[in-house]
Amino acid sequence: MQRSCETWAAVVCALMAGPCLAQQPAFEAASVKLFDPAHPTPGVTGGVGSSDPGRIHLGRAAMIDLLMRAYDVPIDQVSGPAWIREYMGPNLYVIDATKIGRASCRERV
Repeated sequence: MQRSCETWAAVVCALMAGPCLAQQPAFEAASVKLFDPAHPTPGVTGGVGSSDPGRIHLGRAAMIDLLMRAYDVPIDQVSGPAWIREYMGPNLYVIDATKIGRASCRERV
């Protein structure tokens, strides 16, 4: 139970700290769920450079991937406990988010 609480705390902190530090776009709605192998939704869709830049879907994402994306850093600049690098088991997440307002011209490119 404690690891589960620590995991959720880490996800919330990562998602909240990234926008505060880098002034990333705000989201109208965001959903963060544990990955369910019975309902796989792997892959990344939407986001900058896609046909739907105002929405993003990250399926089966490990914490290391979320941290790298939130802070725009390479893998060698992320450190933490071993579980953040696990690509199997209970430490995978599905994130769906919708950006507030319309995408900017730069985001549509």
